[in-house]
Amino acid sequence: MPAARSASTSLDLDGLGAPAAPPARTPSTSLDLDAPPPARPRPAAAAPAAPPPPGQRAAPGGRVRLASRLGPGTRQVLTPAAPTVTLTRLQSGIGTVTVELAVGTSGVRLGGMYELADGTQSTVQQSQGERTAPPGARRPVIVAGRDRFEELGVDARRCRDLRRLIVYALPPAGASPAWTGTVILRTYGGARLEVPLDGLQAGDVAALLSIYQMRGEFVVRAEMQTLLGRVRELARAYGFEGITWLDPDTPLR
Repeated sequence: MPAARSASTSLDLDGLGAPAAPPARTPSTSLDLDAPPPARPRPAAAAPAAPPPPGQRAAPGGRVRLASRLGPGTRQVLTPAAPTVTLTRLQSGIGTVTVELAVGTSGVRLGGMYELADGTQSTVQQSQGERTAPPGARRPVIVAGRDRFEELGVDARRCRDLRRLIVYALPPAGASPAWTGTVILRTYGGARLEVPLDGLQAGDVAALLSIYQMRGEFVVRAEMQTLLGRVRELARAYGFEGITWLDPDTPLR
């Protein structure tokens, strides 16, 4: 009788038994070069803080704080420490917002550089014969004129048709005066803003204040910047790229 066949081993190639299970892998260590490095969690990148929109300023802690409001019938002076104020919806939508340049220096002229809601850009200046914006409109958004001093009037009923307005002063050609006087803005209901010109440095043209329309309200800011050059250079400094020029002071219409 033949002898019983011994059990198959891992070296018995003819054996019929199941192959031996592979040895369990030991846990990876820092010296095990074949093991993938352990994943390290990455901290989420902080989103960059968005700049506050016009008429608002960032408060400590990243909060956004609205610019101060101009109360009905009140008088307020804009200063470098507090240069911005927001008109109420009534002040922005009823009557006329008037900007007057009260100066003692003779020959200083007032003008406005505007952008309408449809993208139209140009200037309005009474002394240049550019009296309405847009030119020839039956209901202009801005009218330039003169009473005691040169002034600009913004039709508040067409508030949403105006995107922005830069009010500037232009001395006589070749003159660089020591700026004295005050810019005065008046609204419906008797409210009044004043911007003294004493802080302006000598220059060929001066940006006095800006008016931006935001959701049916006007945000007014004292700019108080002088530039070398004429109105064309002021337009470039404030991003009015849609204006072409006949000469350094006159847009091509």
